[in-house]
Amino acid sequence: MPYREYFLAFASIAGAVGGRPHWGKLHDLDAAMLRERYPRFDDFLRVAADVDPSGVFRNGYLDRVLGPVKAG
Repeated sequence: MPYREYFLAFASIAGAVGGRPHWGKLHDLDAAMLRERYPRFDDFLRVAADVDPSGVFRNGYLDRVLGPVKAG
């Protein structure tokens, strides 16, 4: 079932009114865009780095939505 058109339309409407997607759900935002929408984004990144310092549980998707793993 084609869904992309509907997801993009919904994302546009939600974004226009300050909506924030769940970082783990399908969306087209990257780390820079999510940082603008989530006031405590960097706090989350610090916790993530503390619990997974070598990025074992990271993947390409998380690198896009959270930014690449930074050497600690």
